[in-house]
Amino acid sequence: MLLVDDPKVERLSDLPRDKRLAFLSDMDLLGEAVERASRRMDAAFRRVNLEILGNTDGFLHAHV
Repeated sequence: MLLVDDPKVERLSDLPRDKRLAFLSDMDLLGEAVERASRRMDAAFRRVNLEILGNTDGFLHAHV
């Protein structure tokens, strides 16, 4: 899980564009790292799912 550095931020659009792009870039880097590690551990590994949800927790976060 990737967390935003300000718990008051509830949605991606609450961030200024530069911080929004930084959050998405961090999500990409985390997803790639998880994918590489998973592929090394399991040759049948298929993909990493990346999601930004907001139905339960009221702060911006991404599931990897």
